[in-house]
Amino acid sequence: MTLRTCNWVQTMLAFRLALLACLAGIFQGAISQPVVNSIEPALGSLAGGTRLVIYGSNFGDMYTTSIIVYVGPYPCDIISHYSSNEVLTCETSPGSGGTYPVYVLVGNYDPVVFGSFTYSSDMTPTLKAILPEAGPPGSDVFIYGDRTWYLQYQDCLPEDWGDMNCIGSILFGDYLCRQDPADPDSDIIFPVYPRFGSYLYRIGCTMPAQDSTHTQPALGTAGTLNATIHFEASMRGGFPTALPSSYQYDVKGAPYQFQLYPEVTGVIPATGSNAGGTLLKVTGRGFPQLDLQLGDTINISVAGVPCAIVNSTYDTVFCVTGPKPATTASSIGGLYPAMRGIEYEFYSMPSGQWLNLPNLWKLNKTITVANSSASFATVLTGVWEGNEYSTPYYCSRSKAYFTAPRAGNY
Repeated sequence: MTLRTCNWVQTMLAFRLALLACLAGIFQGAISQPVVNSIEPALGSLAGGTRLVIYGSNFGDMYTTSIIVYVGPYPCDIISHYSSNEVLTCETSPGSGGTYPVYVLVGNYDPVVFGSFTYSSDMTPTLKAILPEAGPPGSDVFIYGDRTWYLQYQDCLPEDWGDMNCIGSILFGDYLCRQDPADPDSDIIFPVYPRFGSYLYRIGCTMPAQDSTHTQPALGTAGTLNATIHFEASMRGGFPTALPSSYQYDVKGAPYQFQLYPEVTGVIPATGSNAGGTLLKVTGRGFPQLDLQLGDTINISVAGVPCAIVNSTYDTVFCVTGPKPATTASSIGGLYPAMRGIEYEFYSMPSGQWLNLPNLWKLNKTITVANSSASFATVLTGVWEGNEYSTPYYCSRSKAYFTAPRAGNY
């Protein structure tokens, strides 16, 4: 009886395998040799990001058919929701300048080679700077880069300003940096800015922040971010080339283009036990939501002593203080955070007469804030840069300082 059961199971298994092989052959036969009729666009950015559209037939579906596209040696990633049996859409990888054949591989068929695609510097703006380089959630930022002829005279013509059709999206990390059609600073313009050059574009956008209508988890959390810009019209989503000047470096040496930092608006209570154990409530925004378990961390110290984190959400952190240290910390007097800051002097130079290097020694000597119109002095508590980005001609003088909370090595 046992032997008969085994034979019956083996027979059924063989039958099922044969049936599956037959069905696989039928499905494979249902897809004929793929055909490519046309490809557009013919040009794209060296930095990649261009949506390459391939028209033809017999591409199969996007779920059971293996489809691979290459532009020369560079893979072009299929965008499934823009693709079908008659149309393939893929996003180009970065590539070296030149013209390359396009290869389409569908299932087990031989690759189809059709036409060409050119990686061109004429279709590649640059990304030179993001100002400011750091800010809290909701910061307004400006993006500067070298423009191309296509960008200024074809894709973003003056009559189109305000609708932002030539800008597809601006992302910092995984989140959208919002452009507001009602805000003239969001428009793409083509200024002359002495700090970065004469043939520029400038785009404005607003960093994400949590509010009553935007409560997406992790939105606006402090971190170091890089920008992704998709240019539309003839660039079909192409990226700009990010130049080294657009990057900063964190303490671990990792490059980034913008640092989103948290803001602290309150600490309760203001006093606590010398022995520690006080539950401290820190309010503000930009703190990580630890229960999401996204790998975020937060550290708080009071007078140099770590405060043990209990919980953290976007706008509130709870921690428990440690014992008071043996040495007393210096009072900060409420003037600057973290015992450090930047003394910053801004000198307006409407005629540009003092911008040459031999005369820079005059700043704060014969040329002072008091005797220069529209000039001022302040203390920077965020990042080492001013915010006079729209002033065409100016000089600035800055000096960092640090007041140690207690004796020691820093």
